Amino acid sequence: MKYKLPLLVGLASLAALVGVQAQTAVTDPVGYITIPIAGNSSASAFGADTLISPTLIGKTEFAGTVSVAPSGSTLTVAAALPANVVVGQVAELKGGAKEGFWSTVTAVSGDRLSITLADAVPAGLAATQAFTVRAHTTIASYLGTNLPGLGVSDEVQILDGASQVVSSVSWFTVADGAPADGWYDSNANDKGNTVIYPGSAVKIRRRAAANTSFVQTGYVKTTKTEVDLFTGDNWVTPVLAVGAKLGGTNAVPGEATAAGSIELDTGNVLTGVKRGAGDGSLGEDNVIFINSNQTTSTFFAADPVAVGTTGWFDSNATSFDSFTVSEYAGFIVRRTAAPGVWTAPKQSIAQ
Repeated sequence: MKYKLPLLVGLASLAALVGVQAQTAVTDPVGYITIPIAGNSSASAFGADTLISPTLIGKTEFAGTVSVAPSGSTLTVAAALPANVVVGQVAELKGGAKEGFWSTVTAVSGDRLSITLADAVPAGLAATQAFTVRAHTTIASYLGTNLPGLGVSDEVQILDGASQVVSSVSWFTVADGAPADGWYDSNANDKGNTVIYPGSAVKIRRRAAANTSFVQTGYVKTTKTEVDLFTGDNWVTPVLAVGAKLGGTNAVPGEATAAGSIELDTGNVLTGVKRGAGDGSLGEDNVIFINSNQTTSTFFAADPVAVGTTGWFDSNATSFDSFTVSEYAGFIVRRTAAPGVWTAPKQSIAQ
């Protein structure tokens, strides 16, 4: 499409804030998440990997509705957009059948009555479709001035699912020879503004022996999230601030609680994983979690014709529907099927 401590929030405030779509003022739920990173305790030359989720997001710069039914790649509003809506931010649909669609803002009209997106909007949107605009998460906005305390030999990696190319940066300071403290690639290019797209996980490759952690602060995402699934590996996250389970169901489809589901197995290969028998005979997609001890846990969604049931299983036919996808964790979808788009559910807030 386009390219641990639990979360602490004021629940009473959340209940009052859910559903706010005012154009002139928006207050989003705020919280923080402590994110653990595994140390390279085995002294492997390869290092220790941890897939982490930039679960909390930046503040909403605009929330409102369109004034005409969207078409092409344009969203039009009745009153001028605020000055803090700029090119490079992300616009996301809120509410309706296509909630979770997002795209990068590529232009703001001179009269500030419309924005142009990098992608065409879904067909059939109403003339009252709500949407929001906020800054994309970047390496610098997520990891700050090296909040995890990484060394120059540690790496922060981002996977481009479309090309299957991994880019890597490390933290260098002036004392290390950098022109300024920041996140640089191997060619000494400043990469702090590298975008981490919605639904994407980040890999930390740690070469130091000690475990570490950092605290992410930000706003709770209370809308669904479209996540591209490309053929090959995808590093993904459902962007859920209290986590959820791999399988099961949600009381309200599309709204996940901690005991609910990330809704990755939809039964439709275009909107979720490809089901299979677990032996590769049907070419099923695999979902892989990297454990802190550097082992992996691999699961597949069962094809009911081949297996006789649905649900998530490992290679030993053990059910893992109740496997917890933590609020800070990313994981790999190793996809054999053609590209699809998974719509991860929104965070359900108890009221």
